[in-house]
Amino acid sequence: MSLSRLFANPVYAGTLSLSVIGWIVALVGAIIAVSDKKPNDGTVVQETWFLVAYNGALLLFIAWVIIVDFVNNFRLAVLVFLGFSMSLMVGHISFYIYTDRAGLQILAAGLILIEVTFFGWVLIFGSGEGAQLVQATAPAKYNHRLSRGSLHRASSTSRTMYSESGLLPKEMSNARARALYSYVANPEDTNEVSFTKGEEMEIIDSNGKWWQVQKADGRVGIAPSNYLEPI
Repeated sequence: MSLSRLFANPVYAGTLSLSVIGWIVALVGAIIAVSDKKPNDGTVVQETWFLVAYNGALLLFIAWVIIVDFVNNFRLAVLVFLGFSMSLMVGHISFYIYTDRAGLQILAAGLILIEVTFFGWVLIFGSGEGAQLVQATAPAKYNHRLSRGSLHRASSTSRTMYSESGLLPKEMSNARARALYSYVANPEDTNEVSFTKGEEMEIIDSNGKWWQVQKADGRVGIAPSNYLEPI
């Protein structure tokens, strides 16, 4: 469990930040509206407290899902929770946006910001693993210029140079890493290796932004370090 997984994704970090700002704005607007309540206003604002509390809990839940990398496990649950919240917010927004009271207008503005970010999350969480929107949440790929002769720089006392077949002896023991995202190697660069999300590999050289790794089948190549997590 690491916050770095959240902040490493600009899409997740950006949308979550916007939704938190919207939630704070809505909360402030509700507080102002309650403190400035006029006679015969009814209990509309009080009923909105449930929506504000629900959205706050939902934001915490989504942040937890992203941080622990349970997006695929809770994808359907997140979509259901988002849909329920969005349906409630539509009614509240349409009611508050046309009032002449500052507190209620601020509340509506906050709910609109949350609604927009929730709509973006519906598109992201509702898309399949290989969809373009989902791939956009993965970190940008590093650029590199490595020749085959300079790919492996490990000390000869602790590692053996890989053969031209790209394989290393099975008896080698190194630190391991797990893939945070799927990666497709550049077909024009034979040094890179492809891997799938969740795949575990041995780390041979972790210097620089591109790590040299050994897959379970013995294949050796380089992989972008921001797609991997040491385990």
